[in-house]
Amino acid sequence: MSVATALAQIVTILEGTSAEAVHEYPPESLSVFPSFVLEWTGGSVGLAEGGSYTSEVATLLAALYINRQVVYNASETARPYIDEVRDAFAANAPLLTPCGASVEQIRWQGPGVLTYNRNEYYGIRFEIDVRFQDNTLWPW
Repeated sequence: MSVATALAQIVTILEGTSAEAVHEYPPESLSVFPSFVLEWTGGSVGLAEGGSYTSEVATLLAALYINRQVVYNASETARPYIDEVRDAFAANAPLLTPCGASVEQIRWQGPGVLTYNRNEYYGIRFEIDVRFQDNTLWPW
């Protein structure tokens, strides 16, 4: 199992929302809205005595960007994604099972102002904790 394999499945899951685009890698700029940009932001590895892995968890940032021409409309557009993302992962959890991964937790911040490449947008920051059962996450 690698983060690349899990990421490909997460892209598929997020493509099931009403977002217009899901970027597996951060693009130079954003031109399609609403748009998810995905990026691994950290992780942890639990080690047992003797150096064997006991657990591995990686955190994926899935930032949803919405054009903020009219803040009220952007807020109204963003809020349903809280339920959409939760429901998409609940309905598609089996996609991660063959990868040896599962979503442990989804946290969000917003809706509010997000900055991307020095431009301000409206949106929501989703932090998705992915647990790897087969302990083969490292090395990246």
